[in-house]
Amino acid sequence: MRLLRRIAEWLHPAEERAAEVSWDALRGGVDLGGAIVNPRAAENLSTILACVNAVSSAMASLPAYIYRTVQNGREIDGAHPLARLVAFGPNQYQTWADFIEWIMASVLLRGNALAEIVTDAQGSVTALRPIPWEWVSVQLLPSGRLAYDVVELVSVYGGTGRPRRLLQGEVFHLRDRSDDEGVAPRTWWPAEEAGTNQSAKRDHLRKLLPDLDPFATPKPEELISRIVHINSNPGDLVFDSFLGSGTTAAVAHKMGRRYIGIEMGEHARTHCIPRLQKVIEGEQGGISQAINWKGGGGFRFYTLGDTVFLADGGINPKVRFTSGSRGCDRRGRGRHAVRRKPAGTPTRAL
Repeated sequence: MRLLRRIAEWLHPAEERAAEVSWDALRGGVDLGGAIVNPRAAENLSTILACVNAVSSAMASLPAYIYRTVQNGREIDGAHPLARLVAFGPNQYQTWADFIEWIMASVLLRGNALAEIVTDAQGSVTALRPIPWEWVSVQLLPSGRLAYDVVELVSVYGGTGRPRRLLQGEVFHLRDRSDDEGVAPRTWWPAEEAGTNQSAKRDHLRKLLPDLDPFATPKPEELISRIVHINSNPGDLVFDSFLGSGTTAAVAHKMGRRYIGIEMGEHARTHCIPRLQKVIEGEQGGISQAINWKGGGGFRFYTLGDTVFLADGGINPKVRFTSGSRGCDRRGRGRHAVRRKPAGTPTRAL
């Protein structure tokens, strides 16, 4: 039997794999390009890139046409200079599909995509040259228009490493979202800028409420303030249905937003109320110093009624409905709600 096993091993040797970066290797953290990557981060990045690739490649697969307006509507204009870019490629290195895929990926990952518009002596567009967004610094001119300072360190077009300025009419700038026609805001913030759960607990809540056990996973005010700033204006209503330690309400209060927060846990009373009272008194943690917060305003605290639905799905007999809501069949549950009142109104709990 031993002889037969040796013959079998000689005829079919065991497979040997070369060393490679794999999920097993990542368990201890592997340095890839100067950054330590763990399995969770690698999986998250792979998922993000897969989603970006799916969206950008789908957009690139759509047909592209150049239209011109005619008396009865529009028609395809195959003679337009841009039609040539669609048919033969926007530059010497990319097809139109390649260009669109690159543009969409840049927008999805960075919020902005930029390409230089190259023209001939007559002003007709002859090429679109993509410019990585990380090479760009955007400046707002006194005229209100944008200027793009570009430093091409490495480029197939002959990057010199010296800055050059492109004006707004000399680039194709695609933005993710922007209400003021400016640059789309970044939504990827490092911990050094936006804080962490640990920094929020250590540097803010422990000092703000020293007699209370800190909330397990408080969000830093620096992070929430960025989200509130991007998605609302002063006076708008901010809603957080999982108020937690009250960070959203505290930030909205400091930034001049109205707010409603809902929380089922007892920390609605133990953490949110004292925290908002400290905010009204002018506490200087979180974003207070950055926005020059001095205190003021007020809020109302409500305790909601009994749960509508019982554990078996039936309606709680203690709950009474008006005639217009008898058909309600959705499961619902709530307990506490916090709502901001106008500045100068005294604080009270209801």
